[in-house]
Amino acid sequence: MNRSTQILCIWSIPAFIISYTVCFVFVAGFVPPPSPTLSAAEMVTLFDENRFGIRAGLLLCMIFSILYMPWSAVVSVHMARLEGRFPVLASLQLVGAAILVVFFMLCSLIWIAAAFRPDIDPVTLVVLNDLSWLIFVMAFPEYWLQLLAIAVVFFRDTRPVPFIPRWACYFTLMVALTGAGGSLAAFFKSGPWAWDGLLGFWVPVISYLIWLIVMFPLLLRGVRQHAHERE
Repeated sequence: MNRSTQILCIWSIPAFIISYTVCFVFVAGFVPPPSPTLSAAEMVTLFDENRFGIRAGLLLCMIFSILYMPWSAVVSVHMARLEGRFPVLASLQLVGAAILVVFFMLCSLIWIAAAFRPDIDPVTLVVLNDLSWLIFVMAFPEYWLQLLAIAVVFFRDTRPVPFIPRWACYFTLMVALTGAGGSLAAFFKSGPWAWDGLLGFWVPVISYLIWLIVMFPLLLRGVRQHAHERE
């Protein structure tokens, strides 16, 4: 039953990717991201054209964000097993995942507030939208915490068939580095480092989605292998 529970939790990865992407991209219409250079009037028009979709899509994003936690819990369980008596890094990984979920929810709530009143002051709308996008692309410290903890612990798994292969640990470190791309969005309103730019948005988001997709079969294999070893 424990293995079945773990496998069910790991299936939250595709559930999270599909549900969040559909709601964020197709319902809210937030991809491609609106340019930071849009004027207040242009931003009001953007929200007016899809005010219901923005509220509905981001409400669903807020709800589906919780799907990020089940697979993270499975990872922490096996990290703790490898760490032994004092699983500090396993705890840090789970805390990092939880903070990331809080930021996902916070962004959604702020965007919902921005779309809530049709007569909202245009400057206020711009500020709320700026705040949400900057949080969305700049929330990388907890992202680093989670991925670095995962890589360090599974690098130490020296068994012939490790829970996570070493190449995946190197890939995790690479993805962690790309996640910092949005940090410079605080200084740029256009170009590759802006929140709608190649390095500010597209590279970090796409690389992280690829990482989640890669981790999905690896975690399933790891859980099954561990269950087989215990039999």
